[in-house]
Amino acid sequence: MEYFFYATKAWCKLDRLNKYIVNSYKNGMVAEIHFDDSVYNDFANNLGLQEFIDHNEEISAFGKDGFIYSLTLSGTVRKREYQSNFPKLICKSQYENFKRFNKVFQFKEQALKKYASHKIINKGLGIYGFNKYLYINKDHDYVMPFRFKKAKKENQPLVVYLGGGGTVGCDNNKLLHEFLYYAKGKSVNKFDCNVLLPQITGGGSFETECRKIFACNTAELIRELLKDYDIDSDRVYVYGTSLGGGCVWNILLDSPDLFACALEAMGCYFGYESLDENKFKEIAEIPIWMTHASDDVAVEIASDDYFYAKLKEYGADVKYSRWDKYGHKMSYKFYRQEPWLEWMFSHNKEK
Repeated sequence: MEYFFYATKAWCKLDRLNKYIVNSYKNGMVAEIHFDDSVYNDFANNLGLQEFIDHNEEISAFGKDGFIYSLTLSGTVRKREYQSNFPKLICKSQYENFKRFNKVFQFKEQALKKYASHKIINKGLGIYGFNKYLYINKDHDYVMPFRFKKAKKENQPLVVYLGGGGTVGCDNNKLLHEFLYYAKGKSVNKFDCNVLLPQITGGGSFETECRKIFACNTAELIRELLKDYDIDSDRVYVYGTSLGGGCVWNILLDSPDLFACALEAMGCYFGYESLDENKFKEIAEIPIWMTHASDDVAVEIASDDYFYAKLKEYGADVKYSRWDKYGHKMSYKFYRQEPWLEWMFSHNKEK
């Protein structure tokens, strides 16, 4: 069987895969890599597959038979069919991710140099009251743009929204747009509440590390806001979509004490099958509403199915809207059809 996939040097050691590169695109920024079963062991070794697996990262390739295959140390595992245009979309996505990676890296270096002595930097006013800020964490060598809207009254809840992969970057704008126009943020604004929109910038050599450090820094930022503003600490809510849905699991597992409830949409937690059982016990105390579509080909539903089953084992107050249509865009329908806002604002943290 012959296989191929696209990669950039942002996440793959391309110099070790030269003999497998058959084409390059976007001025050499994206490489098209081919291999087959006869050279699989050599290919996996040069790719550094063991390191990806150690970090619970899944690497997939397109088979010439029209199926996507997962790469394991013992060979490939056939997963599902792919549409004919999907490889081109992935190639384009890799290019956009590479550009974003370089931009974010430069942004971070400049910000750390300029604001080394600060924690939260006010970057100016924004639309609908969502002002612009930077969060600087020298201990983690981390810079995170975020938007924050203060409630009109004191002692109001805090809503935290975590965006999808399209919001990754450092512009402090894409996430606000997704929140307002996709994740029903305008309806959230009808409640008198504080709103935090932390932007995922990336960080670390693997996406697993990126998610963990983002969740950790978001939790620390929430604690800073709870200290600086009159926010009801018993009513802190988090929800997220796609990449942000996966990060909902990260932040709940990192800081379960912070949240009164959580909504997780279309997400995946990397390494879910190897997660410590005690972690499920900790987050089982938090009311959670999950939603995913079984026909989602962008983010597989297996992680959410696993989380739901485990949380039910520990008696969690968990809802699961498991739809069979709309694919990866079903969350847009969910946000507009289900009474999740009323559900969210009805919760207070258990004493």
